[in-house]
Amino acid sequence: MKALVLTSAIALWADWASAADVSFDSVIRPILSESCFQCHGPSKDGRRAGLRLDQTTSAFAIRDGKRAIAPGKPELSELIHRITSTDPDVRMPPPETKKPPLQPAQVAQLREWIQQGARYEDHWSFVPPRGNPDRALRRFIDQRIREHLQAKGLPPSPRADQTTLIRRLSLDLRGLPPTIEEIETFLADASKNAWESLVDRFLASPECAERLALEWLDVARYSDTNGYSIDDHRDMWGWRDWSIHAFLQNKPYDDFIVEQLAGDLLPDATAQQKMATGFLRNSMNTHEGGTIREEYRVAYIADKIDTVSTAFMGLTMKCAQCHDHKYDPISQKDYYRFFAFFNNASENGGGAQNGNTAPVVRAVSPLEEHTAYGDSIRMRIDRLKYLQSHLSELEPERFAEWRAKILARADAAPRAREVHATTKFSFPVGTQPRWIWPEKKGTIDHILLRRSVELDEAPLSAWLFFTCDDHADVYFNGKNVGRVKLWMKPKTVDVTDKLTKGVNLIGVEARNAGSVAGFLAVLQIHHRSGKVQYVLSDPEWKWRKPLAATSAADALAKDGDWQSPLSLGTYGVGPWGKLEGIESSELSPSALAEILRKPVTQRSEVEATQVSAAFAAQSTRLVQRFKKALSIEVGELEKRLKGGKTSVMVMDSAKPRKNRILMRGQYDQPGEEVSAGVPSLFQQLPDDAPTDRLALARWLVDKSHPLTARVTVNRYWQLLFGSGLVKTAEDFGAQGERPSHPELLDGMAVAFRENGWNLRDLLREIVLSKTYQQQSRLGAELRRADPYNRLLARAPRQRLSAELVRDNALAIGGLLKKRLGGPSVYPPQPDGLWRQVSHFGYGAFTAQAYFPGAHEHLVRRSMYTFWKRTAPPPAMAIFDAPTRETCVVRRLATNTPLQALVLMNDPQFLNAARALGERMIREGGSSATERISHAFRLATARFPRAEELRILEAGLAREKRRFRSDPTAAAALVLHRGAADEQVDLAAYTMTASTILNLDETITNQ
Repeated sequence: MKALVLTSAIALWADWASAADVSFDSVIRPILSESCFQCHGPSKDGRRAGLRLDQTTSAFAIRDGKRAIAPGKPELSELIHRITSTDPDVRMPPPETKKPPLQPAQVAQLREWIQQGARYEDHWSFVPPRGNPDRALRRFIDQRIREHLQAKGLPPSPRADQTTLIRRLSLDLRGLPPTIEEIETFLADASKNAWESLVDRFLASPECAERLALEWLDVARYSDTNGYSIDDHRDMWGWRDWSIHAFLQNKPYDDFIVEQLAGDLLPDATAQQKMATGFLRNSMNTHEGGTIREEYRVAYIADKIDTVSTAFMGLTMKCAQCHDHKYDPISQKDYYRFFAFFNNASENGGGAQNGNTAPVVRAVSPLEEHTAYGDSIRMRIDRLKYLQSHLSELEPERFAEWRAKILARADAAPRAREVHATTKFSFPVGTQPRWIWPEKKGTIDHILLRRSVELDEAPLSAWLFFTCDDHADVYFNGKNVGRVKLWMKPKTVDVTDKLTKGVNLIGVEARNAGSVAGFLAVLQIHHRSGKVQYVLSDPEWKWRKPLAATSAADALAKDGDWQSPLSLGTYGVGPWGKLEGIESSELSPSALAEILRKPVTQRSEVEATQVSAAFAAQSTRLVQRFKKALSIEVGELEKRLKGGKTSVMVMDSAKPRKNRILMRGQYDQPGEEVSAGVPSLFQQLPDDAPTDRLALARWLVDKSHPLTARVTVNRYWQLLFGSGLVKTAEDFGAQGERPSHPELLDGMAVAFRENGWNLRDLLREIVLSKTYQQQSRLGAELRRADPYNRLLARAPRQRLSAELVRDNALAIGGLLKKRLGGPSVYPPQPDGLWRQVSHFGYGAFTAQAYFPGAHEHLVRRSMYTFWKRTAPPPAMAIFDAPTRETCVVRRLATNTPLQALVLMNDPQFLNAARALGERMIREGGSSATERISHAFRLATARFPRAEELRILEAGLAREKRRFRSDPTAAAALVLHRGAADEQVDLAAYTMTASTILNLDETITNQ
């Protein structure tokens, strides 16, 4: 019965298919690629039974009296017999491949193709694009789109209204919403070239250069960190500035490619052209101990090949690293011939710590007049130093709990005169400490020292400063109070609770391997009467050698043969040079409580630092952030500031190497030696051309190359329409999707190339087309006929990309700081970000803790946000931004509840809502209706409809009632700005603004 049904279905499909020739490239190859090429395709291990279905010589050959494909005779073709068999031992594809049987329609198409003669064709993308539009490109676009629509019986959509169009264009070309002034100017312009003039203004704007560069950062896998395990910082923002500048100057796209692949090889290459090759060095690298440099050097080159082949050719060449490509005619030998172009750089597979890995070039940013490099670095240094003395700002909730405990403990203690140790020890005349040794020279390298102190009452506070020559433990009344290991690193400890009324015994065990042991100390005691007493290292101390089999604490307690030490050298002089200032950042509990009771603004810098040190002392993690991470970051920034120029990792050609195929892609399994070259399926390099990266770059932009121009125009079509004419922008090969409009893709590619690779003109012509200017409304008929808009009968509706969602919120709120280029910035992100992926406590690495910036650094465009590969900015990751670990030419779009939660709760979006609420009150007029309409227009470019306005006004009234009943919540939301009534008003408008920023229309380009 199943066989009968199948046969009937095939017959029906055969009747349909016979109406026209069946194309191998568009119909048959995709079927074979999906179901057959795994076993019978281009790769060596994919040629079972010696059969290749991608080649006529193999497919038509007679084997055991049979042919896989017998042209004109489907009934004699073993292929048809196998794909229609119900015998699992005969059926193809076999069950073990886990591929489903072919559909009846596919079988019918294969049968009809064989009946028509089984004519093979080259893959469409490997044939140079044909056709050069004989009219303006915009009209060519419209003609081709309408031809496809007419074939499907569909009309194009009407032109969108002017308000929709200016917002669409602004978001597409600038990544920002239009201002109300721009909207009104455009609406008032009745000239016939109003749209064209607007397009030209937007294309020439710095914001457009940033928008285009943002898309390129994904392709180039740009990041501010090295990736892999340690993932510390690197400085590649100079290359990012080069990219922005290239788009700002409308650099011809062929030059854009050549300079990034081989700028260093150009005659008389400039520093900027060398900087461009940072494109290839944006790959991850590592300096982690235990890595094998050659293994990672190979990995870095493999990444370059993947990036170049994906970005410029739309090919998955990485599939041929270990074996011949299973679907495309790219052999493993082709891969390693391509590998050879990048194999002679001096990049050695290692990585520098906390910075760039050689080779590098030092240069000023091509946007130097905009970046204010020194100011940006100084601003960041000042911010980090501020956080060192205001650690509470990094963990405010934990700090509040700790402060409450300190104050509660101080309040519970007996009240006493508040006296505490000064931050720097000072001594009355004649009371300076002295170094003490048992002898001036000799070998007594292990001694015990002691003396006693009698007190009338327990002290209010007591502090011990001490150092040694060269290792010492100090005991108070038999209890160890501290240890110091190096004389140049003295220590200060609070010994208040170690001293009691009566006689107190102070003891020291000192060691100095190979030389005389010595000691220097100051004990500063504050009595409740206000008197300050000093106990110093001086001739009053006694010494002895340690007692055998007795602990230091026990030996110090025993009386007996104690000798007077020999004083030698006053503090600050002598053979060890001058000790740096004797300082204490520690406070007694009462002194700490006294400072914590002061308002933050009334604390001195010294007091702020002391509070931070005390707060940090709670945990190892806080100490690491306070003493290590912040200091390391400051140190590295100061080095960069001193240099005056930024550095960029670049390419060179310093080390000629033999090039071999690596068996199964393994760095340590070299095979056949090969020379540099391009894949054999393409036109080869000229015989007289040098086989270097410059030749490769020029080959990519040569008019004979079938892919580069196609891939480029497809990616920019994707930028404007949400999906490329080839949906799989990363794969133009056999497994990729065919173009929805092949003639249009080819015509645009040729026009782009023949017009001098002028990207600005390409974008201009696309947005001037009627196709681009259509309405985006999706009616029932279109939903049925073309739900994914592949025919382009309407304009797309697409959510803004991750960066643009944030940038638009800031711009709508009036917060966005517009400035081109410069070092990356650190807007607010969740506390503890990076903690789980960082190397706290392991070495001295940068980018292990996230420290938010301040001022304008909080509100710059998102493309300047510091990007850590192992932990990208979370709000952007939630909106589908990639990690930038590898080349990405097409972002996927998702819709998740987390995205809504980000828009409603992320502090950056709340801040934007607060700012928009202020704009509503300040700019929107006197009534709620006017203010809401103003905010709505800022966000969507249009005025709200009556029903929308009614809902928003009702929401505003509801929020006002809520905040009047809870003024504390209002004050907290608006950060206590203004009087009580003003706080309630602003809080209500802030919530209304948040609603507007959360509208689907606000984050969607339509």
